[in-house]
Amino acid sequence: MEGDLNPYRSPAQTVTMPSSAGDVRTRLELAIDRYSNAIIARRWAATVLDTAVIIFFFMAVHVALGDALHRRLLPFTLLLIALYYPVLEGLCGATIGKLAVGIKVVNYEGQRPGIPKALVRTFLRLVEVNPLLLGGIPAGVIAMMSRRKQRLGDMIARTLVVYRNDV
Repeated sequence: MEGDLNPYRSPAQTVTMPSSAGDVRTRLELAIDRYSNAIIARRWAATVLDTAVIIFFFMAVHVALGDALHRRLLPFTLLLIALYYPVLEGLCGATIGKLAVGIKVVNYEGQRPGIPKALVRTFLRLVEVNPLLLGGIPAGVIAMMSRRKQRLGDMIARTLVVYRNDV
């Protein structure tokens, strides 16, 4: 229904797409223009889930390998954790948390962002979602103020976080 303003419904369910459905960029712009701050709540939930996945992975490796071997392989384990966001977002467009909440990362053409853009997003995530800098509050405030609901990392990497149904 076109006039339905239900805040719990994905914008993809209410956006009327242009007749030239091949123009992904126009479709994305139309969809994003209708996004409410609910997408920011989904991004936050995805971050919480991703943090839980990373902690679970770290603990599982520790338990499986034992303390001594885990300490010897700690640099490798930390490398895998550091690659979690860039690899999954760059190659798949989504982390486990983003998949769970129905959002994904795309470039401005609606495609997976690629590793370089995902690395930029991840590097800036370390600044924006830093516990010493009020956690994710700076990222959330920036995203709420942005027309496209982008945090600083998205703006610099030229990426968007969208509902999976909109691409």
